[in-house]
Amino acid sequence: YQYFLEKIRKDYSDNSDFYTLCTEQSEKAIIKRKISTENQNIINRKDIEIATEYILRELPFLIAPSVLLATDSNVHISYYCTWPVADYLYQDNLSLSPHSYTKIVIKDHVA
Repeated sequence: YQYFLEKIRKDYSDNSDFYTLCTEQSEKAIIKRKISTENQNIINRKDIEIATEYILRELPFLIAPSVLLATDSNVHISYYCTWPVADYLYQDNLSLSPHSYTKIVIKDHVA
């Protein structure tokens, strides 16, 4: 896990597109959360940094879940909607790309 996380952190610091994408997605998530809880507090830089850290820590599980789970089987990861960070990862824009055993399942909930 640490190996994958460090590679992702390096990409985050070296790849301006990836950095921007992660911080924008973090800000969107915070805004959605604040709207749903009727929280009117201003979003500060620290909030975005904390949310972005959650994204970075999740990505090793998209890259190599079979390695992290010590299995040679396909691992399906389910999200409730499309996620631009995962899309970016699957487009081979980073130093690591998802293992062939990794499968993403999107379950869009249409309102």
